[in-house]
Amino acid sequence: MKKIRTHLSKIAALLIAIISIQSCTVYHSQTASLDQAINTGNKVKIKPEKNGTVKGDLVYKFKRIEKVDNKIYGITKRNSSTHKKLMNQVSERQMESKFVAIELTEKDLHAIYLKNKAVSTIISVAIPLVIVGIMFAAAHSTVSIPVGTAF
Repeated sequence: MKKIRTHLSKIAALLIAIISIQSCTVYHSQTASLDQAINTGNKVKIKPEKNGTVKGDLVYKFKRIEKVDNKIYGITKRNSSTHKKLMNQVSERQMESKFVAIELTEKDLHAIYLKNKAVSTIISVAIPLVIVGIMFAAAHSTVSIPVGTAF
């Protein structure tokens, strides 16, 4: 019974690690243009301008950037940290119930970083596979079944 509990705790730790890695998003280190951000339709991270420089600790994350009637909107989840920070810029545009459109200004669009799909996929898939492989190798080396014995 104690051996089963030990194995179950290892499996639980493995599942927690895999689930937490699945939600990771990696962004490119080089900035992108506003047109690139609009055309990709992917997640973006924006660092706004503060007194002429980029303020390092202030970051806005959006599901995508849209341009409608020469206005730029960032689409983010309702009640996200970005939504809470930019509550006063929320647009009246109709969105899906779990998303909100936030009108962005020039100061908000100082540094735009696009989602790095390749690295995000590698982290989401390869690292959990490596972890599972290590767990199976560890389990295989600790569990031995005698050959030729009856069950």
